[in-house]
Amino acid sequence: MSSVHDLNQPVVLDLGSGLTKGGYAGTPDPSVVIGTLTGHAKLQRVLPSATAAPDMPGTPDGSRGKYGEATSSGGSVFVGEQLRNMCGVLRLEHAMQRGMVTDWSGAEEIWRHVSTDLLSVAHGEHPFLVTENALNARWNRERMGEFFFESLNAPSLCVAVPGVLSLYASGRTSGLVVDVGDTLTTTMAVADGHVDVHAMRRSEVGGRDVTERLGTLLQKSGVSLMGTSSEREAVRRVKERLCYIAEDAREEERRFIDEGVGGGKLGASFRLPDGNVLQVGTERFRAGEIVFRPHLMGAEVDGVAQSVHSCTQAVDMHLRRALYGSVLLSGGSTLLRGFCTRLLREVRALAPSNCKIRIHAPTDRLYSAFTGGSVLACLSTTFRSMAVSRSEYFEHGAGVLHHKCL
Repeated sequence: MSSVHDLNQPVVLDLGSGLTKGGYAGTPDPSVVIGTLTGHAKLQRVLPSATAAPDMPGTPDGSRGKYGEATSSGGSVFVGEQLRNMCGVLRLEHAMQRGMVTDWSGAEEIWRHVSTDLLSVAHGEHPFLVTENALNARWNRERMGEFFFESLNAPSLCVAVPGVLSLYASGRTSGLVVDVGDTLTTTMAVADGHVDVHAMRRSEVGGRDVTERLGTLLQKSGVSLMGTSSEREAVRRVKERLCYIAEDAREEERRFIDEGVGGGKLGASFRLPDGNVLQVGTERFRAGEIVFRPHLMGAEVDGVAQSVHSCTQAVDMHLRRALYGSVLLSGGSTLLRGFCTRLLREVRALAPSNCKIRIHAPTDRLYSAFTGGSVLACLSTTFRSMAVSRSEYFEHGAGVLHHKCL
């Protein structure tokens, strides 16, 4: 039996390992985007903090300020904008690893901050559509359902796979989705709205690994920037600003050698928060190579191009040509310059010669999962048929989330 609150505008949350995006259904882009990070004080406080001002209480009773500060007997936990303002004195930690929550208290604080503080979702008033990576452990979804139903008092909850939502956002019901996120690469084949789970490929390689690789390469060149969590965040920004995927890594290496020390015009610079200027040479393209050649970091998994080919070959032969002709990119790590060109080149070399390869790379693919969720949540009849109501959850238990949701 549905609640009257099921008719209210749903809230869409894309719960990624790197970013958490949120907004109300019907909007093409999320209105809230924050890192899936928590901050813990790493230095002893000796003076009263400015964050204890009236508009941002810091009381020991567990209250939370407008920037998501939560205090308990164990100290303050910061999320959201406060991480940027205080990153020099905070130890930053990821609440999710490889698509699954590893710090539940931190993840729940982030989700509560987005829902209650930033989106102003009234307690128990709006249904939720949230994302969860494919092939996750069952207990992760069940624990997530427990939070939304029992802590946020959600009238209904729909859990969906980001890759499927990205396909909805593109206006398609069939295609091969390549979702490269912060910690995972997922390749899935969808035919007329049906996902072939047996053909799905998932590897634990993503943008965070590219950041780690970049930090290692910089350390080999004499620049150590991986000592603290805030330094690692600086390396991440260097990656997003300067790194790219080379169409041919060996040829790119030769170009840098020809340019001389530092790569000449091919090199680039980045001003660090302390004012020093970091010079980046071959690290610009060598860091991203692990997405296509994971063995460079010791991983015994297929690269993204091999995953596309393997996923396509695992479906029925009548569908393969259509899937090769409709490859859709999704996820923030696919925004690395040159990603699409390199993928097209490698897939073309692996695919049968009579297949035409088409790769669709929407400019807003960082938010495509949210956009697809926004579209799905606006289809009231479809959304209600897929969502688990509060009464169903308490009657059948958390296991019902595996039967009704995507």
